[in-house]
Amino acid sequence: MKKICRKLKIFLNREKLYNTDEAIVKRILKGDGQAFEELICKYQKTVYNICLRFMRDEQDALDMTQEVLVSIYNNIEKFKFKSKFSTRYTDCVLTLA
Repeated sequence: MKKICRKLKIFLNREKLYNTDEAIVKRILKGDGQAFEELICKYQKTVYNICLRFMRDEQDALDMTQEVLVSIYNNIEKFKFKSKFSTRYTDCVLTLA
């Protein structure tokens, strides 16, 4: 039983490391198309809420969210891992606002 729990713990730790923002960005840079979908699923609601605060209109916020996500995708190779990914998308929102 201890051996199974230890293997499960190792697996979960690997899975956790595999799903960090840094790991996801590295997978995107290697051409993993599904990785960007993971990033979108993880952050699109947060990006939308930030955009909504700036735009104060739902449709404009949706449009801006799409622009931010496209901009992030087009510039993903510039992400240097010196800050959190949330800093990157927040900066992008501020630039586009």
